[in-house]
Amino acid sequence: MLYKPYGRTGKNISAAAFGGMRFKNTDDIDGNAAIVFRAYQKGVNYFDTAPGYCDDKSELIIGAAVKHMRADGSREFYVATKSGEADGAKVRAQLEQSLRRLNVERIAFFHIWCLLTLEGWAQRKKGGAVAAALKAKAEGLVEHVVVSSHLPGDELAAVLQEGVFEGVTMGYCAANFPYRQKALDAARVEALRGRILSSFDGFCTGCGYCLPCSQNVPIPRMMDAYNQKLLGSKDQSVIKRLRWHWGLEQKDALACSLCGTCEQRCTQKLPIRERLGEITRLVGQQKQ
Repeated sequence: MLYKPYGRTGKNISAAAFGGMRFKNTDDIDGNAAIVFRAYQKGVNYFDTAPGYCDDKSELIIGAAVKHMRADGSREFYVATKSGEADGAKVRAQLEQSLRRLNVERIAFFHIWCLLTLEGWAQRKKGGAVAAALKAKAEGLVEHVVVSSHLPGDELAAVLQEGVFEGVTMGYCAANFPYRQKALDAARVEALRGRILSSFDGFCTGCGYCLPCSQNVPIPRMMDAYNQKLLGSKDQSVIKRLRWHWGLEQKDALACSLCGTCEQRCTQKLPIRERLGEITRLVGQQKQ
């Protein structure tokens, strides 16, 4: 399974998620929960549901599966649900019902659901829906407030730029991508901006001022590979960057004598020796 960063949440979610909108026999709670649990066993960690799905049984099905996933405990999983109400009190009541049905103490991703018009967005703010969701987050009942929308791309982009939401669920496929492209671009740029701002101070820019190295360690190339880790990528990405982009091996980092001359020269004052040690550990693990 591939896992990718989701919005500004800081969480990595499976590229294939489980949507709880369509179960064939909605009365078979346990049978459907077994299907959900099987997806979990295969690496899926994002489970999406909502009040009203499947004759209002979807949250009950996901909730039954949650018991199995929690008992298994082999990986983290995240449950997403939604509220389409504009009134803050109704949002709160719906959230509390979802918590009970889903057998969780908090909702990982709580959606302001089904935004169809900008007027509707204004109503969600005016009616207290957004405030209620943010209050629930402050109380620990919600981890991340996100949005599910059918707005045109430019209108959804405007909503996202208000900075309320940490992630977005929207349809994007071969049939509708021109309609949604502006929203996708806005979300992607915001995610990239957040990742760079949080890690750029620690980036190696490849200036080469750390060289020459008395042990001939190719420091800028090593630090370039380590940049992948700062961007939130998995350890595998660092290893792949080393091997397939630079043709480097473990011994190239092990050659470091820890003299510290490179750190004295570094204009960014990066902990080069520490990072070389981390690279050695990563590549060493891969070879075990």
